[in-house]
Amino acid sequence: MPSAPTPTVDPNVDSGAARRAALVDGLAYLVDEAAMLERVLPRVPDEIQTGRPLEGVLTFRETLARLAERDGHRLATLEATFAEDVPRADDADGPPDALANDAAPADLLDRLTHARRALVAFLERLPPDAWARAAAFPDAPRTVYAQVERAVEADTDLLRSLAERLYDVQGPRR
Repeated sequence: MPSAPTPTVDPNVDSGAARRAALVDGLAYLVDEAAMLERVLPRVPDEIQTGRPLEGVLTFRETLARLAERDGHRLATLEATFAEDVPRADDADGPPDALANDAAPADLLDRLTHARRALVAFLERLPPDAWARAAAFPDAPRTVYAQVERAVEADTDLLRSLAERLYDVQGPRR
């Protein structure tokens, strides 16, 4: 699985439509990845999908659930960014979804696709000046731009780890 495209946008040079489009495209990429995973995961044994490769590392299914949970949290944070006078937010992950390993991969991918599409749709509806609005995170205020940049980076890391694990299981294709 190829890794998600990471936007290479200099915030000092391109702060307009191209930057917003690159960020939204980076998020939308996960919908395509979910469609690819839907074709690949049936060939991956359940013990690989639900096995924990190392202590503290999410299983495949927990990773899919985590991505969907993050998107739900991200959307709620963005909505609060515009609904509150002084929006406060955090981006801490909770514990892994205890039921993820018992869920069908198709159901997890469906949750992920719906959550991601809702997040992308919200961002696409934002007027350009709204992207400068900030929420107060524990470390520092973050604009919508910064929130989305962090989301793309975090998702890229998770997708890369899944891709590496799939490669380890399937090996090179010829």
